[in-house]
Amino acid sequence: SNKVPLKLKHTEASQSGGSGLSITNHSDTAKLDIVHSNVGDTNNIWGYTNIPLQIATNNTARMVITGGGNVGIGTNAASSLLDLEQSGTAANNLDILELTNKGNASSMTNTRTSILFNQWYYNASSPALADAARITVGTEGNWTSTTSTQDSYMAFHTGENGTIAEKLRV
Repeated sequence: SNKVPLKLKHTEASQSGGSGLSITNHSDTAKLDIVHSNVGDTNNIWGYTNIPLQIATNNTARMVITGGGNVGIGTNAASSLLDLEQSGTAANNLDILELTNKGNASSMTNTRTSILFNQWYYNASSPALADAARITVGTEGNWTSTTSTQDSYMAFHTGENGTIAEKLRV
């Protein structure tokens, strides 16, 4: 890899109205700020050029935010807003995403985990979004540590006249 001399400086009253660390290359053509913003009381990692931001562990990039804002986990070239990639084995299952409802109570009947889809609707004065569809996985009964109680269903809900309703259950 190319070693480039960097300039580090503490920043006060930066663009974000806070203070932090500014990192620039020798010619000041690339800049990255790590700052606390007093405006909105936020912590920021702020890149000023159209280059990727990589987060790495064990000397390997694990997550990349492209210059265009796409996020890749398992890929350096995210082709959509969120791109998850992992090598699997042919003729086998690969769990690439895990969603967990951590609710725990003496009765687990009708406990559900869902993915909700929203859609913006047109309104010339104040556009807003509305629920459009949902995919739900739920318990059929009261789940316990006994496997014979762990029956579940998957339901597909779509919108009709502004209300989401279940249309299919498997």
